[in-house]
Amino acid sequence: MNFRICFLFMAALLMSGCGTPKISRITYTPVSVSEEVSVSSDAEIDQLIGPYREQMKAEMDQIIGEVAVDMPGGRPESLMGNFVSDVLANRSEKYLNQEIDFAISNAGGLRIPSIPAGPLQRSTIYELLPFDNVLVVLSLTGKKVQQLADHMAEAGGWPVSGGFAMVIAQRKATRIRIQGKPLDPEHVYRVAMPDYVANGGDNASFLTTTPQESTGRFMRDAVLEYIAEKNKAGEALRSSISGRITNADN
Repeated sequence: MNFRICFLFMAALLMSGCGTPKISRITYTPVSVSEEVSVSSDAEIDQLIGPYREQMKAEMDQIIGEVAVDMPGGRPESLMGNFVSDVLANRSEKYLNQEIDFAISNAGGLRIPSIPAGPLQRSTIYELLPFDNVLVVLSLTGKKVQQLADHMAEAGGWPVSGGFAMVIAQRKATRIRIQGKPLDPEHVYRVAMPDYVANGGDNASFLTTTPQESTGRFMRDAVLEYIAEKNKAGEALRSSISGRITNADN
């Protein structure tokens, strides 16, 4: 029963219209669902979702782009992590019409081991980014960036966009450079990230006192929009290792 309810919800989302909606508010209403469901009720639900099943499958199986090279995940730096974080940086600047210094994503937010080379299905991006995390931007002092970088180093590295580089030494972030310059403790940097992290997720509670500037878009939708633009331009999706995070402890 729970699967069918989830299916109905996803179908409603997918069939509600085309394009990328802008989020204004997220609310929820608790609904009690009995586990005692009759066979006839199951059949009724199957009959209800039947017309949407194939339509939803066709939507998820749609080829939305071409991936030039295999993009595996991993730490301290990976092709998949670099790709996603670069897209987040690109979309943040577009949505807010302001420059940002770098973007991050917690490693646990990317839920598949790799993006394979070849035709890219929409379902792959839903599997990669299954959570409804909103893309937000925080203004952080250099001291707070150091704290964030140390947190990333403690975990062995997080996905981070170009424009940021650091070396992990004894599980601390050292030799941090942002936009080619050494970290300035007093400078204020604009950093894009999932609202999950900004709200203290993945043990980042030190960020919760910093005001957030929302892009109004889910990360997943931002990535899908970027891919659609590249596909329209006939460009394959690429990524590369550029020494953003290196681990001197290894």
